[in-house]
Amino acid sequence: MRFVITEPTKVKAFAIIFRQLKDFIADVNIDLSEDALYIQGMGDSHVCLFELILQKDWFAEFEVVKAFAMGIHCEFMFKMLGCLEDGQKITMHMDEDDDKLAVEFDSSGENNTIRKCFEMPLMNLDSEHLDVPEKEHESDLAIMADEFSELISQLSIFGEELIIKCHADGIDLTSKGDLGQMTASIKEEDIVEYAIEEDTVVNLSVGLKFIQSMCGFSKISEVAYLHCSNESPIKLHYSLDGEDSNDSKNYARFFVAPKLDD
Repeated sequence: MRFVITEPTKVKAFAIIFRQLKDFIADVNIDLSEDALYIQGMGDSHVCLFELILQKDWFAEFEVVKAFAMGIHCEFMFKMLGCLEDGQKITMHMDEDDDKLAVEFDSSGENNTIRKCFEMPLMNLDSEHLDVPEKEHESDLAIMADEFSELISQLSIFGEELIIKCHADGIDLTSKGDLGQMTASIKEEDIVEYAIEEDTVVNLSVGLKFIQSMCGFSKISEVAYLHCSNESPIKLHYSLDGEDSNDSKNYARFFVAPKLDD
């Protein structure tokens, strides 16, 4: 197995994803096939699900002879990627039946940087993939990812619960605590795209800490796609293709279960 990432924007996105994963899950399987790299992980709270898919052509080089899964420790990936410098490419490789993953950071193009090599023992992790059916949502929002992340950061100051209300005029995000509350009213002119089913109002409540964790990945894409339906998990989608698109082949996405009324 061997894959190489050379394009600076892709190197940065790959690094951000694996740096952030440690705050989401301790250990995870990377599933590799001849055609793609795939990760699915459930947070320890079993409230939030994460998926990453990178197709073969997303990489500068990608060679997998036989499909397999390799278990990694996310804390070590975080430490390792903290040593990555601007202008470096990422190479990961291992021989068949090896129990260690070799990782190299080396100069890409004309940049001269010190070559760094790492060796990470792999883990045997028992995991079953959940089937995530594609579905139409009652409300679809496309918003600049950094703006959404900043809003969530501000809302988290005032409470631990995020109340989402989607209606014909836009979306209201509310957080409230013992001392007061904050509401951010997002109008259609404030965002990239917004659609809601006719005569529909979506009301959901989710834990803010889960949305904050999802927003930690916001720098991998310019646009965040938020999909909501009553009594259904919220879906947040980040495109990893050259152009932002909710229909991207390469993406990171999250599903977080809403809080249910007692």
